[in-house]
Amino acid sequence: IAKTNSADKKTFAFTFDDLQKLGNKNIQATNIYNGKAMYTGPLIRDVLRTAGVKLNAKSVIFVGLDDYQVRVPISDLDKWDVIVAHTVNDQRMVIETKGPLWVMYPLDQDPVNLANTNTSAKLVWNLLKIIVK
Repeated sequence: IAKTNSADKKTFAFTFDDLQKLGNKNIQATNIYNGKAMYTGPLIRDVLRTAGVKLNAKSVIFVGLDDYQVRVPISDLDKWDVIVAHTVNDQRMVIETKGPLWVMYPLDQDPVNLANTNTSAKLVWNLLKIIVK
């Protein structure tokens, strides 16, 4: 990443207010974990842009609080409106409801390509960090 805001000059940390400033997108997604719901949060591509992700980045690794990790090609984030959801059905998420942040794909927008186990594995809840590769 080209921008950092940490003492070690290696990371860019976002507060909830920082995420709110990026704007919110609502997406409807029916998933195996939560059924049909409306998710709200900023686009992940806007989060990455804010941190100055370099043009040669090929993928990101989403890491959950439980250390679950999944590598996702950057092209996913250009092709679909993937968000860092902080709200589900107008309720702020907490750890017990897969929050406070949950990677969410617009599953209902493109069910032919997204309604599958491969995409379900990318829905990292309790999102802790995004590693850029």
